[in-house]
Amino acid sequence: MQDPIKRNITSLALDGAEFLGILSSKKWLLIILTICSGIIAYGISWTLPDWYASTVTFVPPNNANSMISGMMGNVSSALKDLGLGKMNKGESYSYMVVLNSRSLMDTLINKYNLPAEYEIPKEDKEELYKEFLSNYEVELSPEGNYNVTVLSKDKEKAAKMANDVVTIANNISLRLQKAEAETNRAYMDLRLKRTDSILNSIAQDLGRFSSQSLVFSPLDQAQAVSQALATLKASALKQEIQVEILKNTYGDKDPSTIAGEKLLSEMRQQVYKAENKPGFAGDFALRDGLKVGAKYMKLYTEYEAMSKVKAFLMPMLEQAKLDEIREAPMMYVLDYAKPAFKKSRPKRLTIAAGTSIGVFVLTCLYLIIATQFRKAATIHSRRATIDKGDIA
Repeated sequence: MQDPIKRNITSLALDGAEFLGILSSKKWLLIILTICSGIIAYGISWTLPDWYASTVTFVPPNNANSMISGMMGNVSSALKDLGLGKMNKGESYSYMVVLNSRSLMDTLINKYNLPAEYEIPKEDKEELYKEFLSNYEVELSPEGNYNVTVLSKDKEKAAKMANDVVTIANNISLRLQKAEAETNRAYMDLRLKRTDSILNSIAQDLGRFSSQSLVFSPLDQAQAVSQALATLKASALKQEIQVEILKNTYGDKDPSTIAGEKLLSEMRQQVYKAENKPGFAGDFALRDGLKVGAKYMKLYTEYEAMSKVKAFLMPMLEQAKLDEIREAPMMYVLDYAKPAFKKSRPKRLTIAAGTSIGVFVLTCLYLIIATQFRKAATIHSRRATIDKGDIA
């Protein structure tokens, strides 16, 4: 009979009814603490300064249909294949980098004396940046526009800071663009000079080879030479037929037959010289024509290839020069920031409500813990009494 009694008096479980009983017995304490804490928190919140938020909205320029952009888009793939495309899309940076840059933060902090507003020493840069970022928000909407929100204790100051964000960010972007354009222009200029040097070298080699071999238009020359050689061989065949006819008619000793054979021998000699000795088509034998033509075409192909490279480089160089001197802004303001009509923070009612709820929860927790401690002490006392009775 002792075990059930022990199990009953040693139970520390807290059911719903007991919990409600605790709250009911201490309801006035809970009500007073909750209301008083809310009133105190609401009063203290009035000692906090008001912060005002201003938002500026801006968009990137719509220059997708410009002439230069279209021209550059047409040659970009070819330049990439040639290893000249240095500004491909995967290597470009987002405008968010500029909007969250330290340069922009330093400019705003110094221009508007934010250390005094934040009550943070100028030397403590890390804390200044943290406080600034807590009062600064950048949002990129799915439609492509940027929204920058700046908070300040002065509503006019907040609007000016938000509008200045666009100007400062544009200046930083232009500086980066000019630095990048200067690097690209120097690179393009160097490649163009190298291309011109290679073109001049190939042109000199092609000129020397052409003057030595007398080849200047292989296709046209090959057609003309083949026709001339065919005519020469046809004449030799005709003469051979005539000589055979003379032999059959007048015999081998006839003067006309002898003269015909002499002419045939000269024609055969001309055909042999045309095929095996230089002079007929140029300063080379026809049997070496393939090698000579292949070498000429190789030089000519290299010249044409480098000419096309130069043609691609020229617009790229001009674009880099334009970017280097361009002063157009990177972003255009869609909606300027205006002074706020209402404060953004602190939310005094929210602070009061949150404090009241927190105090209510903590008070309930305290009551539960205190009740459990008292229950544990009672259980321990009863267990000691039962144990003494068992011993007796």
